Amino acid sequence: MLFRASQDPGYACFRIPAVVRAKDGTLLAFAEGRVLNGGDAADIDIVVKRSTDDGRTWGRLRVVNEGAGDTHGNPAPIVDRTTGRIWLAETYNTGRTDSASCSVPCDRTPHLQYSDDDGLTWSAPRDL
Repeated sequence: MLFRASQDPGYACFRIPAVVRAKDGTLLAFAEGRVLNGGDAADIDIVVKRSTDDGRTWGRLRVVNEGAGDTHGNPAPIVDRTTGRIWLAETYNTGRTDSASCSVPCDRTPHLQYSDDDGLTWSAPRDL
C-alpha cells in the first residue's frame, strides 16, 4: 500500500487517491492526508509521493496543500502534455473536529495550483 498511517506519521488515514504521469515520466500519487480522523470534513492535507522508476520505489510523503485545521481535498491532477505543467484542482471547506460531514449547505470552494517541475514544487493555491 502506497499511503499508510503506520509509515507516514501525523495522519489517521489516507483517502481519495489520484495518480498521474508527468511529461518526463515521473509518477505522482496524491491523496487526502486525514490528520484527526477518517471524517470527510476534518483537518485534511493534500499530500503527494513521487516515483521516477515507474512505481517500483516512491519518495517520501510531501504536503502539497496544508489544511491547517480545514479541509483541503479531492485532488484532481491534470498534465498538460504540451507544456508539462501539472495542474491540481482541489476543494476547500471549513474543517471540523468530529467525524461529521460538511454542514449543509457546505462552504466548499474550488481551488487550483500547478507545478512546472514535475511535482517537486507547487504554486500557491488560487481560489476559483
